[in-house]
Amino acid sequence: MRDRRLRLLLATRPAWFVVTDAGDKRATGTAGVEINALDSVSEHDLEIVCHRDAVRVRETKENAKLPGRCAERHIEFDGWFCLGLEAGSAIDNQEAGSIWWERLRRFLRLQRTATRNGIWPDQHALAHGDAGAHHQAAIAIAADLGLSEEYEAMVLSRPSRLSAALPLIMRKADCYRNGRAACSCGCEPLKGRPRLRRNCSWLRAALPLLLEERLRQRKLTEFWRGERAKGTVCCRTMKTCPLQQAA
Repeated sequence: MRDRRLRLLLATRPAWFVVTDAGDKRATGTAGVEINALDSVSEHDLEIVCHRDAVRVRETKENAKLPGRCAERHIEFDGWFCLGLEAGSAIDNQEAGSIWWERLRRFLRLQRTATRNGIWPDQHALAHGDAGAHHQAAIAIAADLGLSEEYEAMVLSRPSRLSAALPLIMRKADCYRNGRAACSCGCEPLKGRPRLRRNCSWLRAALPLLLEERLRQRKLTEFWRGERAKGTVCCRTMKTCPLQQAA
């Protein structure tokens, strides 16, 4: 009997994906994703496989155009595409199926950008490995606080109030060091005197966001350390890659 998730995906299949074969847990086909008026379409032969915990997709190995492994291009071990955090784990209705196809379409379009420019657009990426969950949590908190632009600047190593505040957090505690020091975030003085860090409402509100960012950075460092330990080789298709820089 055909896997229900695969049935849903076949039922919501967009016109740009042509099925060539479909079994109980696996389907193959050709994706012809429109890029722009000049490029027409980008074609990839793909296989979709229903694993126990999620639906996965990758290029068929005999006709692969993309690297078999590249974290910077969000291609995991053995060529599986990373379409987003838990992207293929809850395909239980047609809306979820349509969302999955849209993620795949966007992923393939971004691959064309990566191939041409050697860059993956930052706004379309979560951090790799376990860092992704903390990145997603931080993005949500930043949006609630109205700090999305400042958070994006910090992730891109650009100056921002958040970038300046992150080093102030104590290493082994969830609080700022030197609470009696004058705050430098730009907040209003208190009774004509510089506001102390411990009395700054902005720093207090930003703390959960900064804690998630600290975890994101730690987990990302661990991810690349693990890749080096496994002997993962850089595919050299991207302009910036920690594996290439370490080679």
